[in-house]
Amino acid sequence: VEAVYTPVEGVEIYEVIRKRLFEDLGDEKTRRQVAESYFKLYQSLSTDVPSEVKEIEYRGRIERAYPFHPELIDVLYERWGSYPTFQRTRGVLRLVAEVVADLYGKKVVSPLIQSSIVNLENQTIRREFIKHIGNEYDSVISADIAGKNAKAPRIDKEMGSEYERYGTAKGIATSVFLYSFSAGASRETTLPRIRVALLREGIPATIVGDAVAKLEEELWYFHSERKQYAFRNQPNLNRVIVDREETISEDRIREELKGLIQKNAGRALEVYLWPESASDIPDNKNLKLAILSPSCSYDSDKGKRLAAELFEKAGLGFRVYKNTLFILLIDDNQHVFLNKALRRLLALGEIQSDKSLLETLTRQSQEELNKKLKETEKEMPFKILMAYRYLSVLENGGINWKDLGIPTVGSSQTISERVKQYLKDQEKLLSRLTPKYLLDKTFGKDENEKSLREIYELHLKTPGMPLPESEEVLLDAVIEGARTGILGVRENTEVYYRQEVTPTVDSIVLRGEVASRIKEGEREEERKGGAEEEEIVKKGAIRRVTLRAKIPWDKLSPVITGVIRPLMDRGLPPEITIEIQADSEEGFDRTTLDSKVKETLRQIDAKIEEWKEE
Repeated sequence: VEAVYTPVEGVEIYEVIRKRLFEDLGDEKTRRQVAESYFKLYQSLSTDVPSEVKEIEYRGRIERAYPFHPELIDVLYERWGSYPTFQRTRGVLRLVAEVVADLYGKKVVSPLIQSSIVNLENQTIRREFIKHIGNEYDSVISADIAGKNAKAPRIDKEMGSEYERYGTAKGIATSVFLYSFSAGASRETTLPRIRVALLREGIPATIVGDAVAKLEEELWYFHSERKQYAFRNQPNLNRVIVDREETISEDRIREELKGLIQKNAGRALEVYLWPESASDIPDNKNLKLAILSPSCSYDSDKGKRLAAELFEKAGLGFRVYKNTLFILLIDDNQHVFLNKALRRLLALGEIQSDKSLLETLTRQSQEELNKKLKETEKEMPFKILMAYRYLSVLENGGINWKDLGIPTVGSSQTISERVKQYLKDQEKLLSRLTPKYLLDKTFGKDENEKSLREIYELHLKTPGMPLPESEEVLLDAVIEGARTGILGVRENTEVYYRQEVTPTVDSIVLRGEVASRIKEGEREEERKGGAEEEEIVKKGAIRRVTLRAKIPWDKLSPVITGVIRPLMDRGLPPEITIEIQADSEEGFDRTTLDSKVKETLRQIDAKIEEWKEE
C-alpha cells in the first residue's frame, strides 16, 4: 500500500518536480528563450488558444516548469490528482519520472515535455493511468492512440508530411486522453487547449483543426460533443457508421440507387429506367427519357454505344420516331460521391434498426444518428440530379451531348421535370408554335397543303427539329393561323379561312394564300351556281372520270393541288392507285425496301395490291 503524501499547492508543484527529478536544469538563458518562444507563439494565435497562456504571467510559469510544459503538470496534478488513488504530487512525480526516462531512452527532441509526447505505448506509463480508470481503457488506447494497430499512428503515416514528422494525430489523441479523466466534473478538452498541448516550433497551427476532424472520422472511442473532445469506453457514432459502411455491398448500393431513381423519376416524360437494349424502349410518339445504369456512364464507351443503339433501333427494326427519345447518363466523378452517400444512407438505416447496437450509443449519439439519417435521405434527390447530368439528344448531324449543369440547391424537381425544363429552356421542346413557323419549317417550297398528321409526325421523326410539347400545341397554332389568315384548314370539302375552326390531326393545312383563292373561288361559284346548274341539266352531267398519266417524280405536289383537290371539290374523294417502277444499277437493299418504302405505306394505311422484285 502506498503511503499517504501531503501534496503541495499551486505553482510550487513545478519547483518540487524539477528539484526531485533533475540535479541540473541547464542554462537559465535557454529556459528564458524557450519560454519566450512559446509565449510569442501563443500571442500569434490570438483566440485560437486560451487567454491565460497569452498573459505575461504564463511565460513565467513556463520558465518555472521547465523542462515540462505547465499544461502537462497541470492536467496530471489537477485532473488525475483528483483521484484518491493518484496521491497528487507523488503520483505526478512517479508519472513524469517514467515519461522522462522514456523520452530520454528514445532520444526524443522537444523544447518542452508536453502531454502530446507522453508515450502511452510504454506499458509502465500506460499502467500508471489505467489503474485509476479501469482496465477497459487499455483496449481503448490500443485501438485508437498507441500500439501496433492503433489508428492515430496509422493516420500520421497515411497523411505523411507534418503529421508523420511530428506524430500529430497520435499527439492530439494522447493529450485528449490525458484530459478525459478526472474525479471532478471536467472530463474533456477543447481545440484551444489541444493546441497548447501539441504546438511547438515547426508544427503549423492550422493542422490542429483538420487533424481533430480526422480523428473524429477514424477513431472509434474519440467523442465530440458541443466542441468538447474526450475519450470514452463507448464507440463514437462516426466510427460505428464507418464500420457499418464497410459491410454494405456494391449490389445493395446499386439496388438502392435504382429504387431511388424510380422514386424520383417523375412523370413529366415517359421514363425507361436502365434499359439494356433497343427492345426495352418502344417506338411510339410519346416523349421518352431513357436513364442508363451507372455501368453505362457518360465517360464510358459502353454508354456511348448503347445510346447510339437506342436512337437507331427499336426491337429488331429501325426506330422511326427518333426525335422523341432523350437519353440521360451519369457522370463518373459524381457517381463516386453518390455511391458514398448511398453507402452512408444504408449504413445509417441498418444502425437505426439494430437495437442491440443502439443501446451501446449515448442518447446524444442516438439523436445525432436520427438527424444524420434524415439529412442524408433529404439530400439524395439532389445528389442524384447532380450525378445524372449528361443528356443525349439526336440532332441532324448526329448525337449531341448536353451538360445539364449543377441543379439548384433545394430544388424539388424530379429527374424528368429537370430534363423537360432544360429542353424547354433550349427551345428543343416548345409549348407554343406560331403559324408562320409551321409554314417555314414544315412546308416545302412547292407545297401548298399538308395534313396536320404529317406535320406532327415530321417533328417526331426528324432529328434536330424542335418538338411540340403535345398535339394540342400544334392544333393551337393551326387555330391561330386559320383565324388570322396565315393558314387555311380543310375539313373534308370545307375550307376554313379567317374564321374559327376546330381542327384535328386529320385536318389538312393550307397556305393562307391558297385558302384565300379557294374561298374566293367558292364565292364566284356561288354567283355562277344557278346558271351552271341549268347548263349541266341541259348537257348532262359527267359522273365519273378515270385517268392514267405519267408524272415526273418531283411534281407530285401539284398533282394533289391541281388534280385531286378539284375533283374532290366537285365530288367524292377519288380512289387513287399508284403504279411505280423503280430501277437501280447497284440494286435496292432490304432496309430501303422494307424499313422505308413498305413502312411508309403501312403508316399511311395503303393497301399493297402488287409487289414485284426482279
